[in-house]
Amino acid sequence: MIDPEEFLRHHPIQNPQPSTEPVAEHEIEAADHNDAAALLDTAAADHETAASVNDADTPVVSVTFTGSFGTSGHGFSSTWGKKQTRRRTSARTQRGRIRQVRTELASDKNACLDSAVKSLDAAGSNEWGMRRRLSRKGFNAEAVDWTIAILQRDNLLDERAFAESLVRRGVAHGYGPAWVSRNLTAKGVPQDVRDCAIAHALEEGDFERAAHSFMQTLIRTTRGMDYDKKMRKLSSSARSHGHSLSALQPWMNEFLTDDSQ
Repeated sequence: MIDPEEFLRHHPIQNPQPSTEPVAEHEIEAADHNDAAALLDTAAADHETAASVNDADTPVVSVTFTGSFGTSGHGFSSTWGKKQTRRRTSARTQRGRIRQVRTELASDKNACLDSAVKSLDAAGSNEWGMRRRLSRKGFNAEAVDWTIAILQRDNLLDERAFAESLVRRGVAHGYGPAWVSRNLTAKGVPQDVRDCAIAHALEEGDFERAAHSFMQTLIRTTRGMDYDKKMRKLSSSARSHGHSLSALQPWMNEFLTDDSQ
């Protein structure tokens, strides 16, 4: 029987010494690339073997490798996992859009009237707003004129009620008679209807309540300011909101008295 220790003494094993010569970087990259290619070949062979043992009716889905290895053999480039984004239209933009009618319906009076009746709430109950909306929809002038005449005959357009609603809205937001008058003019309200609505609001004291609300907001937002800055703020805000300084006089002492100082 051979003694292992005796055998190793007479036949020593020569361990290979590691090479001290530098290895070129491209050789390392080539080796990494070859290893990756070998792995892909092995995976393809396994896939073919698995497909061969499946039934003939079983569909086999082949996946093509579309990635690429970088210079170091580890950078895999793929579009998998990228988040797909889609531009969305804001709600305000969607509300501001008016759907256009088809070209063949531009001169259809019945279609124009039907659209006007459906748009009474959106366009308002005045002639100017309805004409503007129907024109933006694409109806021609003849169809719009005919529709406006029908709406006026049936009392569906009420300039006075429309003007009063605009006055109430302006007063609720603290605007004065000058601003409300400009707004009514911009909305196409006739001058006589506009003057009547503003005069009625003055008699009811609506603009006095609007001035009080305006001054309370201004007092709260200017607390801590110096005198000159307060007066500039008062002048610019009163002008933009349609209030005269004489209408704001009852609250002037409270405005100039700063409790924070």
